[in-house]
Amino acid sequence: MTAVPIPDPQQCRLQPGQAATLRAIAASRLTVIEGRAWITFDGPHGLGPQAGGDLVLTAGSPGLDITARQRVVMEPYDAAPVLVRIAVVPARARAGLLRLPRRRARAAAPAAACAPPIVSCET
Repeated sequence: MTAVPIPDPQQCRLQPGQAATLRAIAASRLTVIEGRAWITFDGPHGLGPQAGGDLVLTAGSPGLDITARQRVVMEPYDAAPVLVRIAVVPARARAGLLRLPRRRARAAAPAAACAPPIVSCET
């Protein structure tokens, strides 16, 4: 398998029988746009709702937060395609600065250019 960078954000359509492995280099969020996705991810199992194991995400459900260096395998859950969106979570959000009042957040974290693609996908 070959790892290729995914531009941020990226939408990816998987057909039934297709699977993709994502390796996040930075914190990212995976959201299902259409269909249902079966997600398997690494991590300590049983320590929380997203600690590791299998999960089924449907369109409209909250997205899955992926930590840096976490590996996620996704595929359609049904005999229908699934469309997913993968977006990098900004460093300001990871630091919790988005919870601060608007004026203070701007002062604490000036706007920065988007980082280059930092998620790779193996199909």
